[in-house]
Order: sequence, then C-alpha cells, then structure tokens
Amino acid sequence: MPVADPPMPQQPDPDCTEEDEYDIEDGGEKVCEDIYIPPPPKPTGIQDGRRLVITKIEINNFKSYGQTQVLGPFHKCFTSIVGPNGSGKSNVIDAMLFVFGYRAQKLRLKKLSLLIHNSDTYPNCTSCTVKVFFALIYDKIEGQMDIIEDSEFTISRTAHKDNSSYYCINDRRVQFKEVSNRLQSHGVDLRYNRFLILQGEVEQISLMKPKAENEGESGMLEFLEDIIGTTRLKAPLEQINLRVNELNELRAEKINRCKLVQKEKEALESVKNEAITYLKMENSLMQKQTCLYNKQKQESINILNTAKAEYQNAEEILKEAMKGLDEIKSKQKEKQEECSEISAKFEVANKNLETLNEQHKALEKEGEQNRIKNTNTFEKGKKILADKTGVETMLKEALEELPRLEEQTEENQQKHEKLKIEMTQAEEELTEARGTLEGDLKPLRDSRAKHETQLVAMQKEINEAKAALDLKSSDYDQYLLTERQEKSKLVSLESDLRSNMTKLEEKKKLVSECTSDLPESERRIEANLKRAEELERKRKKLEAELNQQNQLLMEAKNLAREKESRNRVLTKIMEQKRSGAIQGVYGRLGDLATIDKKYDVAISTILGGQLDKILTDCPKTSSMCIDYLKKNNIGIATFSALDQKHKYRHNDFDFDLPAERLIDLIEVQDERFIPAYSDLLRDTLVVENSDIANKIAFSGRGWTVVTLDGNIFRSTGVITGGGRQISGKMRITSADRRTSMAAGMSDEDIEKLDTEVRRLRSELVNTSSECDRLQQESTQAKKDNDFIRYQLPTFKMEVVEVGKMVDSLKKEIEDTKVRIEQVKPDPQRVEKYEEEIKDLQDSYDSIKEKAGAIENEVSEVDQQIKSLISSKIGPAERRVNKFKKELEEISFALSKAEANKKSIARTVEKCQEKISQYKKEVHESNDILANLKARRHEIRAQLEALDNEREEVAKSREELAEKVKESQMALNLLKQEESKFQTSNLDIKHKSELLLKKVEEKERDVVKWDAAISSLKPNTLEGVDLDADSDEMETDAEMDPHQLQKSIENLDKEIKKIKPNLGAIEEYKQKHALYIERTKELDSVTKRRDEHRDAYENVKNMRMEEFKHGFQTINLKLKEMYRMITLGGDAELEYCDSLDPFLEGIAFSVRPNKKTWKRISNLSGGEKTLSSLALIFALHYYKPSPLYVMDEIDAALDFKNVSIVGNYIKERTKNTQFLIISLRNNMYELSDRLIGIYKTYNSTKSLAYSLA
Repeated sequence: MPVADPPMPQQPDPDCTEEDEYDIEDGGEKVCEDIYIPPPPKPTGIQDGRRLVITKIEINNFKSYGQTQVLGPFHKCFTSIVGPNGSGKSNVIDAMLFVFGYRAQKLRLKKLSLLIHNSDTYPNCTSCTVKVFFALIYDKIEGQMDIIEDSEFTISRTAHKDNSSYYCINDRRVQFKEVSNRLQSHGVDLRYNRFLILQGEVEQISLMKPKAENEGESGMLEFLEDIIGTTRLKAPLEQINLRVNELNELRAEKINRCKLVQKEKEALESVKNEAITYLKMENSLMQKQTCLYNKQKQESINILNTAKAEYQNAEEILKEAMKGLDEIKSKQKEKQEECSEISAKFEVANKNLETLNEQHKALEKEGEQNRIKNTNTFEKGKKILADKTGVETMLKEALEELPRLEEQTEENQQKHEKLKIEMTQAEEELTEARGTLEGDLKPLRDSRAKHETQLVAMQKEINEAKAALDLKSSDYDQYLLTERQEKSKLVSLESDLRSNMTKLEEKKKLVSECTSDLPESERRIEANLKRAEELERKRKKLEAELNQQNQLLMEAKNLAREKESRNRVLTKIMEQKRSGAIQGVYGRLGDLATIDKKYDVAISTILGGQLDKILTDCPKTSSMCIDYLKKNNIGIATFSALDQKHKYRHNDFDFDLPAERLIDLIEVQDERFIPAYSDLLRDTLVVENSDIANKIAFSGRGWTVVTLDGNIFRSTGVITGGGRQISGKMRITSADRRTSMAAGMSDEDIEKLDTEVRRLRSELVNTSSECDRLQQESTQAKKDNDFIRYQLPTFKMEVVEVGKMVDSLKKEIEDTKVRIEQVKPDPQRVEKYEEEIKDLQDSYDSIKEKAGAIENEVSEVDQQIKSLISSKIGPAERRVNKFKKELEEISFALSKAEANKKSIARTVEKCQEKISQYKKEVHESNDILANLKARRHEIRAQLEALDNEREEVAKSREELAEKVKESQMALNLLKQEESKFQTSNLDIKHKSELLLKKVEEKERDVVKWDAAISSLKPNTLEGVDLDADSDEMETDAEMDPHQLQKSIENLDKEIKKIKPNLGAIEEYKQKHALYIERTKELDSVTKRRDEHRDAYENVKNMRMEEFKHGFQTINLKLKEMYRMITLGGDAELEYCDSLDPFLEGIAFSVRPNKKTWKRISNLSGGEKTLSSLALIFALHYYKPSPLYVMDEIDAALDFKNVSIVGNYIKERTKNTQFLIISLRNNMYELSDRLIGIYKTYNSTKSLAYSLA
C-alpha cells in the first residue's frame, strides 16, 4: 500500500507570487561558468545570550475567532494551550501558519477568503488579520527575564474577501521575503524549519520510506537532507553531471573530427602535386587552342557573308505565298467561333440537366425527411396527451385532499386549547402539593443531619487507621521488593529465552526452506516463462486473425449499409424483381459493371448520374416500374431500355496515342449489357493529365477526353473541370479479396461472422490475461528469489546472533537464580511484619464496621424522604407530564398538516403549469403537422414540374449535340484545305529555312570561336608559376591549322592520361586550415570538460562530508533521546547502502526496551510516536530554534511516556520557548502558563492562567 509523503520539512507556501522567490543568499558561489552553488544553511539561534520569544498573538475575525481576541501573554519558557474539542485550539496553529506564509490549502481550506470568521453573531466580516508580537529577551535567574529595549516588533498578515493578502512588519506593508529575512536574522528559519510540528505529523515520520520513489515525493533521505542542508547541492550536481556528459560527447566528436581532417589532409599531399603538373600542361594546351580558334574564326566569317545574300532572295518568294494562307485561316477562325458558341450552349444545357437532377434528388430527400418528421411529431403529440391526462388526475386528487386537511387542522387546534387549560390546572395542583410537603420533611432531615455529624467524626478515625496500615504495608513491600524484582526479572528472562529459542528454530527453518525452495522456484519460473512464450505466440496469431475478421465484418456492414442507403427506390424495384411481380429488371448501371480504381474518378465524372439509371430489357418493363413507384409514392427513378441501345461504331483508335478508350476498361457482368455503356461513352478516351488531353481533344478527330483527376476536354472546344472530385459511381475491380468477400455476404453470413469475431475477441482476452498473469508471476517469483538470495546471508547471520543471545540468556538466568537465593528475606522478620499488618487491619475493619452502621441509618432516612416526596407530589407530576406529552403530539400533528397543505398547494400550482404547457405543446405539434402536410403537397407539385422541365432540357440538349456535330464537320473541311495549301508552300519554306540555318550556323560558329577564345583562361595558382613557354608560342603561330590541331591532340592525350584531382589543391589548403581550427576547438572543449569534472567531484565530496557530519550528530543525539524517553531502548539511523547514503536512502531502526531491533514501520502506534519524537528532538538539538510550536504530539502516548516527554520538554524550556497544544494533564500541568480556549456564541475566546 503506497504511503503518503509526509509534509515535513514544512515550507511556507504563500499566496502571492512575489513571495515565492528568495534572493540569492550571501556566501554562495558560481562554478562551471554559470551553475550556482548555494551556501550552507546559517546556524540558527542567537549566540550572545539573547533569544526571541512570542509575547502574545492578536487575532481579528480569523476562522472561529470573532472580533479581536488576544492570546497571551505567553510565558518565556513553557506555555500549554488547552480546551475542549471543537473550541478552536488548532486554529491557534493555523493563525501562526497564516502569518508565516502558508497557503489556504495548508490550513484545511480551499481559498483565503474562507479564513474570514462567519457566524450568527458576526456574519458580515470582510477581512481577517493575525498579528504576532515578538521580543528579544535576556534570561535572569529564578525564571525572570529582561526585554531588550527597542527589540519588540510585530508581524501581521491580512486577508480579504477577494482572496488577496498582504504582510506587515510593525504595521508597515512589506513583501514576504522581508518577513522571512527578519525572522531568519533571529534564528527562525521559515524554509527549513523544525519549530512547527502540526497535528499528526509526528506519526508520518514512521511512514517514510528510506528514499523517495518518485520525483516530488519525500523519504527519510530527503527529510534529513532538508535539515542538514545538502538538498541545495542536488540540483547543481545534476546540472554539472549533465554538462560533463554533454562535454564528453562533444569532445569525442571533436577528436573524431580532428583525426578525420588529419587523414584527409595527408591523403591529399600527392594528389595536390600531380594537380599542379596538370595545370601547367593545361595552360600550354590553352595557348595552342587559342591560336587554332583564331584561324577557324576567320574562315567562318568568309562563308557567312555568302550565305546571307542567298537567304534574302528566298525570303521574298516565301512572303508572297503566305498571303494566300492567311485568307484560309481567317475563314477557319470564323467557323471555330461559331462551333464554340454552339458547344457552350450544349454545355449549358448539360449543366442545367444535371442541376435539375440534383434538385430532383434533393426534393426526394426532403420528402423522406418530411415523412419521418411527421411520424415523430405525431408520436410526440400522443405522448404529450398521455402525460396531460396523468397530471390532470394528480391535480384532481390534490384538490380533494385540501378540505380534509383543513378539517383535521381545526379539530387539532380545539384539542390543543383544551389541553393547555388542563395543563395549567395540573401545574397549580403540583405547586400546592410541594408547599404542604416541607413541614412533613423537617423531622427526617434533622435525623439525617445528626447521623451525618457522627459519620464525619468517625471518618477521622478511619483515615488514621488506614494511614497506619498503608505505612506498615509499604515497609513490608519495600523489604520484599529486591526479591520480587529478581523473581520478576527471572520470569522475564525465562520468557525471553523461550521467545529466542522459538525464534532460533524459526530462523533455522527459514534458512532451510530458502535453501531448498530456490531450485524448485527456478524450475517453476522457467516453466511459466515457456508457457508465457507459447501464449504470446498464440496471442499474436489471434490478434492477426481477429484484425482480419473484424475488418471483413466492418467492410461487410459498411457495404450493407451503403447498399441500403444508396437508393431506396432501387431497393424497392429489386424487391419486385425478386418477388416476380416485375420481370426484366437488370439493376443499376453502376452496379452491372466494374472498373479499376485508377479510373474511378474519370468514369464517375464523365457519366455522373447516368450510372444511377436502372437498366431494363424493354420500355414496357420501364413503364411498369414507373407505375409501381407512382402508385406506392416511393420516389422517382430514371430507366434505360436495353433493346433500344445499339452498339456504337467507334472512331478508329490510334494505339500510339498516350490514351485508352474508356469503354475498353469496363468489365461487364454480362456481354448483353455492353451496348448500354457504349451508347453512353461513345468516343471517350482517358489520359494521365490535362496537357495530353488538350492535344488529343483538339486534334480534329472528334474525341472526348477525360483525365484521371476528372477534367473533361470535348472536341467542341469546351473544357469542364475543377471543384470537388466525383467518385464511387461504379463498382471497383481492384478492391481486395476482403472487399469482394464482403460484397457477397448475406445478413446471415454477417451475423455468423459477428459471432466468430466475438469468439475470437473473448479468446484473445483470455489468452492475454493468462499470458500477463504468468509473466507477472514469473517476474514476482524472480524478485522473490533475488530477495531470498540477498537475505539468505542475513538470515544465517541472524541464526548465529540469536544462538548467542540464547546462550547469554541461559547464563543470565543462572546468575539471577543465585542472586534470588542471596536476597531471600528473613522468615522471622517476615512473620513479624505479617502479624503487625494483621492487627492494624483488624483495627481498621472494626472502625469501618461502626461507620458502616451509621451509613445504613443515613440511607434509611434518605429512603423515607424519597417515599414521602413520591406519595405527596408523584400523581400531580405524572399528570403534568401526561399533558405535556399530549400537547407535543398535537403540536407536531398541526405542523405536519400545515406542511402537507403547503406541499399540496405547490403540487396544484405545478400541475396547472404543466397542463398549460402540455396544451401549448399539443397546439405546436398540430401546427407542425399542418405545415408538414402542406410542404408534402408542395414537394409533389415541384417534382412534377421538375420532371417536365427535365424532359424539355434533355430534348434541347440532343438538338444542340447535332448542331455541334455539323459545325465540327465544316471546320474539319477548312482544316483540310489549310493543310493542302501549307504542303504547297512547304518546299519554298524549307529552302528558306535551310539558308537561314546556314546563316545562323555560321553566326553561331563565329560566336562560338569568340566564346571559345574568351573561355580559354590560363590557370593561376598563388605561389606557383604556371605560364607557357614563349618559344613554344611563336612556333604555334607559324603552323597551319592541320598541324596545330595535331599538336593539340597529342598534348591533349598526354593530359588525359594524367587525370588529376584539380580540387585537391584548394581542398588541401582548406583541410590544413580546418585541422588547425579543430585542434584549437578540441583543446578548448577538453579544458572545459576537465574543469566541470573537477567541480563535480568537489561538490559531490562537499555534499557527502556535510551529510556525514550532520548525520552522525543527529544519529548520536537520536540514540541518546530514545534511551532517555524509553528508559533503556535503542534507535539508530543507518545507510541502506553502506558506501553511498544517496543510493538507497536511510533506514530508521528501533529496539524498544526489552525487545528486538525492528524497522520503525513495524512498530505499534505508541512506539512509532516515541521513535518519531526522539528523531524530532534530535533534529532540534542539531538545529535549535528560539521557539517551538507543537500540536498534540502526545496524542498516541500512554501516561508514562507522556510524563517522560513532558519532563524532557520542561528541561528544554530553560532557554527556549515552547507553545504546546495538549489534552493530557501530565503534559500541561508541567507548563509555566496555561492558555484556555473556549467557545461561546459560536466565537472562540481565551484566558491565561499562570502555574509558575
């Protein structure tokens, strides 16, 4: 069971954000460039004999304290705060927490405004204030003190209704950090405090684990680190370690980069030298080429001048021929415009028809919605009428009940008045009886007074006899005490011996069981893991099968829903076909064929709503279907008769075109259906993109082209595209096997598949559970085995230690028996004591017997007095009590009747409101039904109008299609004439183009030689001479082009043989510079890494040394405190890991008096409290504070331990102020001053009482 993190050490948790930060403290330092190391905590307390005390607390409208209440004055040493439960004792602690900066949640409330007092006496308080008065004092002898002049100051905090608050020092507003610093200067640390111990926090120490398991939690290690002050070093250590790791990674990277650059630089040395030789040869080659290019340039200029003259003559002839061609093109343009105009009209008609189809579908859908809404509204109206009837019945019953209640109330009121009169008479009779009783009681009271006087005198003799008897018995017990103590010790030792022998046997048995059980446990673990692996394989197989079947099921259900929702009209028509009522229906065109998914958008876009037509065998069948739809008011559909379709003669298709005929891509269920699709598609091609479509559609062949993304290019020049893509109109052939299977499933198949999926899912869950269980059991068993191996040496050591303890106890028992014989009392002296005690007992019994006789006489007189009182006034009292009871019953009946009348009145009012509401809702439902009916008539009329309009638009579209065809034919004739004219001019143009090419070619040659000469730039290299030889340059100029070309070729062959890396020179320079740069970077990173590593070790050692020093001090004081509190027990803090306390944490072990060592978590409640208190007192010693506030730390202690703790605190208060809330008298009776807390009129008050 997880243990809640204890809230200690308590840290202020103020509400204002400016209070959340503390300044960087003096004495801190920065290491590793920017990592801050805080200084160690400053010693608390003032070392010059002065100390800080709280003199009093002023509370105004805080929690249970109404108006201004002053708690105090507090004693400089020990003050106890006492009071009954619920009086507001703990609110004193809350008031101090409030001043010391804690949030409202710490005070058991959600927000600050809830701290403001609110009661019937003071209901409208708007703020609360707590002011604590401090002073510095010098202690004087005999408990006196001197307050140091000008040392008194106050700290206060005020909260308002808007949850805001502020702090004051001496009534001057300040920030919280100033409050903290002020108290810190006097030894009160609000950050790592130990001076506040709240209710229940003592026990929480026993719940701490050695080390926190999660970030943000607190264990014993974190608890002690907060006190010792090493917590401040955790964050810097983590930062430095992270920085060291980063720098190590960076350094490794720098080393690798240096090595890499060095290798690359060395590898480039020989390549660089070869490249320099190559550059010199290239410069020589460029010089020869420059000479050759100049000679060739001059030759090209001569040929260019001759070609220009011939080209000008050819251009004059071509210009005359082109005039005739322009006239033909003008006619062609006019015809193209006419054709485009007709095509545009055709497209408008086509779009109008599609729009009408969409409107038709929308009206059908609206009609279906109208019908559903009409049904729902009618059902709702029926329910409202039924509810109205029920409410009217309830109203009738309530109205009938009211008169009966009125009558019953009037009757009870009459009885009440009558009983009041009789009650008055009975009380008068009781008063009269009491008056006559006094005279009869006087003799009896005088007799009782006489006997009581005798009894008082006799009591003195009894006390003297009892004192003598007790004194003699005490002497006798003291004489026998030594022997009894030794015998008691012998019994205790024998008990311890039996306990340790039993423990020894248990430990031996445990060692034996652990040794023998380990091999068997290992075999079970191996078997479980093997079985878990088998189940894991089975689970994966089941998961794969379940996923496959589940996807198939979802696909089947989706297809079924799709099929059902796609077309209600189609469903009804197909039902008629299956029943035999209408024969010759084949189905929806889009369902009778399939196409590859690649062409889904293309076919869905080009055909659109045409695929929603229902294919029949003949027009008669179509008419029967239409009559059926009209008769049953199902909806509207478009039908296509197969016998009216003829296989369309397609244009010859050039298979070299980058396109495919759409009709060739369709796979029909039956060859008979091909005419239905060929009639729709005709000469329609599908291509990859719009560029290809544009070329093919306008080539004059009459093709309609659609792209894969749905753009349509018609031969008429009309292009349609853009907008949302249309898909899914035709079934897909490329669907996977699962989809094909799903499409062929019936409802029964789907149900069976659903059952199979549930079975697989159940089996998968069972298999997974079993696999997880085996894995968990194996993991736990491994942990148990590891624990046993780890603990087995400890168990063996315990066997040895317990054995030694048994031997020691046996020896001590023998020694104790010897001592018993040595201290055995003298029999004669024992006999004398017993005789004297017997005589004193007889004397005491005799006197006691005489006093008993007198007491009996007093009791008899008391009985007579009671009998007389009962006989005189008893009947009158019983009569009065009877009338009181009857009056109470009638008053209750009247109240109940009045409440019933109010309830019935409310019921009547609600029923009338509901009836009115129901009438309104019925009226609204009738209006809605009327509107829906009217809308249904409108929809029918609109559908009929749309059908007529669709027929007209379809007829107009067919006429425009014929005109488009005629215009296209005329345009094709003009194109043919243009083609003939262009052929006749082709030779002229061809000759002119050849001459032009020759001119352009020679011009390019001249430019080429110029560019070649310009591009021949000699290679240069800083620090190296690469120039060609001057004698060689003169020889090249005298050569003819042929010889020069041969020389160039020879030199070029030599250069090509070399094949150098020309970039090696620059690359070598870059690598050398880069190597120097990276070497410097490596040195810099190495230096930084070493500095950080040294800093990490220094801070780590600092943390260890500080923790060890503080830990040893606290541990020694803990042993001392626990031995003092328990009169002989022992306690210690120990490292869970002997080498590193920060690895596994700190364990708190305790050995209660006369018991064995145990972890604190295994102790009883009282033992846990004692152990925790010992640790708290040890922490007080380690870090003393001038004042401590504790809330019911003794709640779980018995009488004896409370006294021990109280006396210890009393001793500590000589130079420290303690404020302790306690309900234990042996605690608060030791205090110097009591502060009493009590509550009257829902407001807490206090008073002070001095015990010093």
